[in-house]
Parts: sequence; C-alpha cells; structure tokens
Amino acid sequence: VLGNFWSWSGGFPAYAEWAGRRPFPVIGPDSSIFQMARFFIRAARVYSDPEVTMRYQKLVSAILEEVPSGHEAIFSFQLANEPTPFFNSGHLQDWAAEQTELIRSKNKHVPITLGGVGEGPLAFGTKTNLGKIQSRCGFDFLTVHIWPENWGWFDPKRPSQTFESTLRKTRSYLVRHAEIAKSLGVPLLLEEINLARDFKRLDPGSPTNYRDRYLGFVQEELLDLSHRGFPVAGIAYWTWETDPPHEPLGWYGIRPEDHSTIELIKKFSSPTSGVLRPK
Repeated sequence: VLGNFWSWSGGFPAYAEWAGRRPFPVIGPDSSIFQMARFFIRAARVYSDPEVTMRYQKLVSAILEEVPSGHEAIFSFQLANEPTPFFNSGHLQDWAAEQTELIRSKNKHVPITLGGVGEGPLAFGTKTNLGKIQSRCGFDFLTVHIWPENWGWFDPKRPSQTFESTLRKTRSYLVRHAEIAKSLGVPLLLEEINLARDFKRLDPGSPTNYRDRYLGFVQEELLDLSHRGFPVAGIAYWTWETDPPHEPLGWYGIRPEDHSTIELIKKFSSPTSGVLRPK
C-alpha cells in the first residue's frame, strides 16, 4: 500500500503539510460529520497538488528501485488506502492514471489496484466512478471495503434493531460490486470487513456472537456469488490480533482466544472446502 488518504499513517495529509500546506483537521472514530467533511475536502485536493504528487512519487520510485521486478514477496501494489474523490473525481482519475503509468514503467509484472472501498456508501461526493477509473488505469483487480458501523448501518449498542438491515445493505453492496467486477473483467477482493464485539465491548474474551453471524453471512454471500459466476477472488479480514493505534484497542481485532471466529474463518478458507471455486 503506497499511500493513505487518511492521516493515521501520515498519508496524504503528511505530504501536504511537508509541502507547506496548513495542517489538516484532526479526526478520529468520534469525529463529527462537520470535522470529517473538512478533512475530506482537504485530503481530496492532493490529487491536483503537484508538490504532494512529487513527494508521493519519490517514495514510489524508491520502493520500485529497491524491489526487483517480479519479486515473489509482493502480491500487488495499491496506490493508496481508500482514496476518495469527494467531488474531485476527475482529479482522482488523472492522479491514479499517472501513478499507474509510473509503476508499470518500472515493474510490468506486479498487479496494481486502486485500494478503494468500491463506489462508496454515499450516492454523492465520495462516490468513485469505477468504470471510468478502470478504463484509464486498467487495474488488475477491484477492491471493496465494507464498514457497517463506520458507515452508520450498524449500531453495536442496538444490535437487535440494526443487524438485519445491516445484512441487507451488505448483500446489496457486495452484489453491486460483484456485478461491476464482472462487467470490468477483473476479480473482486473483499479487502476489509469486520464488526465490533457484542455491544462494542473492547475487552479480550468478550462475546463475538454478532461478529460471527455477520462474517458467516458474508462468507456465504461470497460463496453464492462465486457459484453464480461472479469473479470473487477472496476475503481479507480486518484485523488480526490487535487494532491499529488510531482506533480503540479491541474494536475490530481478532484475537487468538476468539476461537469461534477463527474456526469460522478456517473452515471457509480451507483449500479442501471448495470455497470460491465456481461450480
């Protein structure tokens, strides 16, 4: 992952500030809609900022010089984590096409993908036109992220009232992106997904009943889509063992003692299970 739209690993905001731009709004899991909107506006400007792009490309070029073409340890290059247009779709497409051309000029063999959430959960502003960006960049696969709590679908403090609607929205989002991937002729990777522990408890060993039900549902949906001929490539669960420093410790981390969750994943991921093999 060569960059980050968000600020928690430095990302685009760090490049912008190093380039002399004013500091970005500080955001976190409890930020207001106003704070998030201010951040989106600032972060989406980097696609058309030549100095920020230059700093990004210096890093990418340095990595490509160090990593031999076709190195077996590199699965793919992602341009960034969750790059979001926020009313800058044209600039995002230009930026992505330029970075893709740079990478392919130095390494023709490693797959490249945008690294986005897909179209996005909102119908405006943050929506990524996947057809247009794919036609310009020719990515090797499509990523999709699904964050029911972060997107306001699921309330872990009110699970019985919000769980069923979360399943419906999840199915719709998966089907939509499976259809897009098929129309574009590329595989679909569900790259980030999880649900909080029951009632958003953070302590290790607390119940994961809703999480297990949710991940089991998602796995069955992926299997069904695969058997129906859609190019579903796999799933990557967020996250193993511990949470990143910008999120509450215990929020999404799958720990060694979460035996029911791990067994669920093992069963689905077994090479002898026939999972994600079209009939």
